[in-house]
Amino acid sequence: MAGSNQINPSDSRMVFPLNMWVLISNFKLACNLLRRPDGTFNRDLAEFLDRKVLANANPMDGVFSFDVIVERETNFLTLIYHSIDGDESVNIVDLEKPVTSEVVSVLMFFHGGSFVHSSANSVIYDTLCHRLVGICNSIIVPVMNLEMRIDDGDDLFEREKQMVGIDLRKMMIVLV
Repeated sequence: MAGSNQINPSDSRMVFPLNMWVLISNFKLACNLLRRPDGTFNRDLAEFLDRKVLANANPMDGVFSFDVIVERETNFLTLIYHSIDGDESVNIVDLEKPVTSEVVSVLMFFHGGSFVHSSANSVIYDTLCHRLVGICNSIIVPVMNLEMRIDDGDDLFEREKQMVGIDLRKMMIVLV
């Protein structure tokens, strides 16, 4: 196929590490199994099959995550993924202080309809966020609520920017 513009499906295995490729394959299979003939999703089965992860203050590959409550009335919270030098664990008191004096960029992304059958604390999104932190060298925030306005994310970062060391001028919003 030299000189051809066609894409070989087996090439996708070369782009992602094996564990990510397996997660994506399982995710695609689960989505096909969850879809009913009328196009709706079986959310009860989706919730049963969805593997969840918790926020982890112990760095894994130099990345730790923690929950931030955005809105107490609705108990809306989001995970924040941040890199750290070394493998020392971060305790809850340390999260109140900036991790570093360096100002970093923030990548906040909205998943759109994929939270119909999964959530931001699903294993596949957790793995993706860990990889994005390493690749982009930024703070990653997957937004969990479909109904959340983009302005709510701005409010969160305006309030928490000193704690995490965020420069809002370097903030990127990605709609997926």
